[in-house]
Amino acid sequence: MVVSSYRRPYPKDALRDDLSLERDDFCFVVIPFAREFDAVYKSIKEGCKAAGYKVGRADDPGQSSTPLMARILHGIRLASFVIVDVTGGNSNVFYELGICYTIKDVDQVLILAQSLPADLRVDICHLGHERYEVSSSGLKHLAKSVRTWLVRSRQRRAQELKVLQRWR
Repeated sequence: MVVSSYRRPYPKDALRDDLSLERDDFCFVVIPFAREFDAVYKSIKEGCKAAGYKVGRADDPGQSSTPLMARILHGIRLASFVIVDVTGGNSNVFYELGICYTIKDVDQVLILAQSLPADLRVDICHLGHERYEVSSSGLKHLAKSVRTWLVRSRQRRAQELKVLQRWR
């Protein structure tokens, strides 16, 4: 993922980007940067790749010279779909989730969680989310769920585009 040069890593800069920057084959993942999420990220990547998507995350190798927030903004902006794991209530992840819903349509964002703390359920329960377990079978199911969601979402967006093109 090559990052464009934002004057400063600020969400409004991502909103100013040309809408044609969005790539049909790219999925960006927002997940806590912690070892306990490595297996989860691996499963998400498997599901994305099985659906035909390239996958990126802000801490992928080769991006260290670019400010982290610029990488996050660019990844969200570039992706046709964003997958966000809110497990643990990480404040950075929720900040990035807010940015996702500012830049993307609601059907372009998949929220994942092992479980939602009671105080967070009220804030995002209306958006829907996919729950998963960190076990061998749970992570296989997660990869399959991600793949299924991406395939269905891509089909739904393609149908919406056909309808919009008829009206032009």
